[in-house]
Amino acid sequence: LTTFVNEGLIDEYWLSVHPVILGGGNPLFQNVTARKNLKLVSHKVYDTGLVSLKYVPAKIGLADDYPNSGP
Repeated sequence: LTTFVNEGLIDEYWLSVHPVILGGGNPLFQNVTARKNLKLVSHKVYDTGLVSLKYVPAKIGLADDYPNSGP
């Protein structure tokens, strides 16, 4: 995954936030060589409290470029 992030080969990121607090864990992205700015383009909140977030790299476009854009 890190190689794809560093080479700019990922065009969208889907992240899910679960309503659970853990005392530890592993970083999702390790050894990323440069900051990657992202733009939130959509989201969905489920009855369980789960939140799905869709991001694109900021250089690809703005939320206005995507139908059904989030907030």
